[in-house]
Amino acid sequence: MSRPLLLVSTLDGSGPGRVMTTLAQELISMGEQPILASTHGVETSPLIREARESGVPVEHLHMRGMVDPAGAARLAGLLRRWRPSVVHTRTIRADLFGRIAAGYGVPVINNVVNLYPDDCLVRLGPAAGRGAMSLARSTQGAVRLFVANAEAVASNTGVAFGVPPDRIRVVYDGLELAAWAAGSPADLTEWGISPEKTVCLTVARLHAQKGLDDLVEAARSIHDKRKDVVFVVAGEGPERAKLTRLIRSAGLENVVFLLGERDDVANLLARSRLFVLPSLFEGLPSAIIEAMGAGRAVVATRVAGVPELVVENETGWIVPPSSPHILARAILGALDADLDSIGEAGRSRALRHFSAAAMGRGFEELYGEVGNHRGNGSVSTAVKASNGAAPGTTPRTAPTTFLVTSRNRPQELRRLIESILGQSVLPKEIVLVDASDDPDERSLRDLIEGAGVDFVFLTAEPGRTHQLNTGVDASSGEIVLINDDDVVLEQRYHEAMLAVFEQGGASVGGVQGTIIGDTLKSIPMRAFRALFLLSRHTKDSPGRLLRSGYYTTPARPTRLHQVEALRLCGLAFRREVFTDNRFDETLEGYALKEDIDLSYRVSRHYKLFVTPDARFHHLKAPGSRISVRQKSRMHVINNFRIHRRNLNQGRASGIAFAWALLGRVLYECGKTVARMNPGYILGTVEGLWDIVRSGKARSETR
Repeated sequence: MSRPLLLVSTLDGSGPGRVMTTLAQELISMGEQPILASTHGVETSPLIREARESGVPVEHLHMRGMVDPAGAARLAGLLRRWRPSVVHTRTIRADLFGRIAAGYGVPVINNVVNLYPDDCLVRLGPAAGRGAMSLARSTQGAVRLFVANAEAVASNTGVAFGVPPDRIRVVYDGLELAAWAAGSPADLTEWGISPEKTVCLTVARLHAQKGLDDLVEAARSIHDKRKDVVFVVAGEGPERAKLTRLIRSAGLENVVFLLGERDDVANLLARSRLFVLPSLFEGLPSAIIEAMGAGRAVVATRVAGVPELVVENETGWIVPPSSPHILARAILGALDADLDSIGEAGRSRALRHFSAAAMGRGFEELYGEVGNHRGNGSVSTAVKASNGAAPGTTPRTAPTTFLVTSRNRPQELRRLIESILGQSVLPKEIVLVDASDDPDERSLRDLIEGAGVDFVFLTAEPGRTHQLNTGVDASSGEIVLINDDDVVLEQRYHEAMLAVFEQGGASVGGVQGTIIGDTLKSIPMRAFRALFLLSRHTKDSPGRLLRSGYYTTPARPTRLHQVEALRLCGLAFRREVFTDNRFDETLEGYALKEDIDLSYRVSRHYKLFVTPDARFHHLKAPGSRISVRQKSRMHVINNFRIHRRNLNQGRASGIAFAWALLGRVLYECGKTVARMNPGYILGTVEGLWDIVRSGKARSETR
C-alpha cells in the first residue's frame, strides 16, 4: 500500500487541483492512502470540501510567493508526520517546493502539465518565471521521474529542463467522467438567453493564455450569419475587465456572456451544443476532457496535447491558435454537423483513454516502482505508452467470447463494442444477440472483423435470459464474458478477468468485475436494508445470499473476494459451467436478478470471485425498457422465485423472506412519497398479490 503526498499549488477548482483531487479519490477507492496538500491559494473551496467528504486528508501549507522559508518548514513538518512513500507534485510552485522531500530520502515525481518556459513566464511574470526555470533546471536531479500528461508535453519537458528521455513518462490526466454526463440543462434565462438559443460553451480562466479575445472576435463574425448562436464563458480571472470592454466595443453584450466562476459546469455542458477552447498554449486541458465526457463535440486550437484529445472530424475540430477567422469558420461548420454523433464518439474516446481509473492505475504503478512499496525495478514501459499496449504492437488474443445482448440501444452498444476492441488482450470472438427493432449488423461487422475479431450476429425475441441462453449456445470461447450494453470497459478489464481464472485454475467458475464510481447508500439506508435483510452494496462485504433471498454485494472492493453469487453487469464464466446450468427463462420481465440465480447454482460446484482490477463504467442508458411499476413488481416476484429455487424452505428461511418483504414494502412506500410516483408501491403490491395467487394455485393442485 502506498502513501503518496499529492502536492499542488492551489485547490481552488481549476484544472490542476481538480485532477489531483480526482486522483486522490481514485487512489482511496483502490486501497491506497494518499494525502492532498496545496502550497498556495485558497484554504477553503468546494473542491476541498469534496475531497474531505470522500475521505481524502487535505492540508494547506500557507506559502507566500516563490521564496517562503516558513512554508518550506511546514512542508518539512508534514513530511515528518505523514512519512509518505512518494511525493507527487503538479504545477511549477509545488514542483519546486516538493523537491525538499528528496532531502528526506523520499522519491519525488514531478507531474508536468504545461509547456515550459511559456507557462512559467505567463503565470509568474518574466522575471520570476525566468528565475523559476533556472531553479527548476539546476535542481532537476532531485526528481526521480518527470511524468507528462501528454506526449507533446513529454517532448517539451526534456528540452525545457534538460532531462534525459529515460526519466520521462506519460500518464494521461483522467476524470470521473460519469458526473459530467449526468447534468441537467442549466436555465440561462436570467442572463437573457432563451431556450431557443444555440449555446457554445467555454470553460476557462479569464487569462491571456486562453485566447478569449479570439473567441470574442470569432463571435462577432458568427453573429453576422447566425443570430441564434450565443457564447457562454464560465470562469474568472484577471482578463475580465479587458474582455468586458472588448465585448461592449463589439456590441456583443447579448451574444457573449461572462458567467464567472460556476459550480454547475455539468449543467452548462448539458445546455450547450458545442464546446470551444481557443487557448494559445496548454498541456492537456481538463476542460476538454469534461466536455467529451458530457458528450459534447469540441472546437479547439492545435496546441500541445489538444490533438491527443480531439480527433479531427471524429470527435471535433482543431484550428491554429490566434486565428479568430478560422475559428469562426470551424464553429459555423460544426454547428451544421451531426453534433450528437460526434459528441458520442468523443465520450467513448474519453472513457477509453482519459478516465480517473486509467490515471489511477498509471500512477499506482509508478508509485510502486519509485516508492519501492512493491519492490525494485524500472518503471513500466506500459505507463510510458499511456497505459495501453505499446504503440506499434498488436494486442495478444485470448480464446474467449464476449457475449452481448442488446435491444434498441445502438449508440450504447457501439460504445461497448469499441471498448472491447480497445482491450489490452483481444477476445477470439464477440457474440451479439440483438432483439432490436432495426439491428445494425453491417457496420458492427465491419468494425469488429476489421479489428481481427470473429463476429457472431444473432437475432432473437426480446428477453434477457432467452437472449443470454441463445448467445451461450453460439459461443466457442473457453471463457464467456457477459456485459450489459450500457457499459464501457477499461483497457485492462479483459486481462484482469482472465488473470483470476488463470491464477485460480479449473476450480474458478466465474468472476465479477467492479463498477468505477459505484456509490454506497447513506449510512441510515444501509442500516435499514441490513435490518430487513435486503440486498445492499457494502465496501468489501462478504458477498453472500441471505436467508431472505436477497444478496450482499461488494462495492468498490479493494481486494479479491470469494463470493456465493455474482451480481451487476460485468461477469465472466468458464464455458463448461453452462453444461449443467442455464439462465432461467421463467423469470419475470427483463429478468432482474438472473445473474444471482444462475451464479448461486454455479457456486455449488465452482469458486466465484469479485476482482477490483477488472473495472468498467456503467453509464445507465436514459429511460428504461420497463416502467417503475413493472420493475417493482419484478423485484418482488423474481426474489420470491430465487428464494424458492435456491434456499432451504424451513421456518427460519420463511420468516426471513417475510421480514424482507415487509422491509421492501416500507422502502417502496418511502420512494413513492419521495418521488411522488405511486408506481413503486403499486408494483410491489401487485407482486405480493401474484405470490399469494401462486401459493393458492399450488395448494389447489395438491
